[in-house]
Amino acid sequence: DVKRKRKRKESTDVENFASKSEEELIACMQKWQSMAIEDAPIEIRRFQVLVAARLHAQSQEKVVRKAMKALHEYFQQSSDKFHCAFLSCESLSKANAETISNIISSVLFANVKSKHIIQAAQEVKTTFHGIVPTSLHGLKAITGVGPHLAELLFYVNSPTAFAKIE
Repeated sequence: DVKRKRKRKESTDVENFASKSEEELIACMQKWQSMAIEDAPIEIRRFQVLVAARLHAQSQEKVVRKAMKALHEYFQQSSDKFHCAFLSCESLSKANAETISNIISSVLFANVKSKHIIQAAQEVKTTFHGIVPTSLHGLKAITGVGPHLAELLFYVNSPTAFAKIE
């Protein structure tokens, strides 16, 4: 019973979004979208939210924010190498898993998550032509994205969700 309550508490964002009020949905969107670089193009921001959501599994928000900041800084400093100043599906798909794992080392299961987010970047780049899918089916086709994470991303990471916040 304690485990069930704890699990319910940890998954407050990943619940039935249809039952959330407009204010709750906007607050949730703002939380997730704040993990992306504000002046990046929308598709890059949408990819950054996907990465943040994937890193968030079994990790606290402050740890994920720290890891995302480190990733943003790494890709900004390595813009010549990756031909992009942003954490994007293009740049992450070319990254070394060990390097990414070291950058996100504070996140639980950093080694596995680094491989998953690189593979997800490659899938978004090749299968979805660099655009994070907007359908639940498309989201679930990405490595590391299960039904609950797909539902979260479906609501907070659609182009229309970004338009609501801006």
